[in-house]
Amino acid sequence: MIIKSKNNLFSRKTNILWSMFFLALVLAISGCASAIIVEQTVREDDDRTELQRQLDSDISKKINRLIKNSNTVGDMNLHVSTYKHVVTINGFVRNKRQKMTALRLALSVSGVKSVVSDIGIQKNKSY
Repeated sequence: MIIKSKNNLFSRKTNILWSMFFLALVLAISGCASAIIVEQTVREDDDRTELQRQLDSDISKKINRLIKNSNTVGDMNLHVSTYKHVVTINGFVRNKRQKMTALRLALSVSGVKSVVSDIGIQKNKSY
C-alpha cells in the first residue's frame, strides 16, 4: 500500500505548475525567435541604404499625413508603403473620386517617382 502525504501532493502540483510555466515560456520564446528571423530576412532582402530607407519612410509619413487630413479620403483605411521612391497604396475606398484623390495626394509629395495603386472600391462596405 502506498501512502501519500500532503507534502508529496503539494510537490506534484508544484512540479506540474512549473512544467506548464516552462512550456509557456518555451512557446513564447520560439514565437519571438520566428518574428526576429522574419525581420532579419526582410532586412537582408532590402538592398536600400539606411538613408534610402529613411527617405522612403519620410515619403510614406508625408503621404499618410496628407491622406489623413483630406476631407475626401481622410476617413478611409489606406496603407502606404514606399520602396526606392515608388509608393504603393493598399486599401479600400467608396468611389473612384476617393481613389483618384489618394493617388493625386501621393504624387504631389516631393521625391515620389511613381505610385502603384492597390486600392479597391467597395461601395457598400461600412468604414
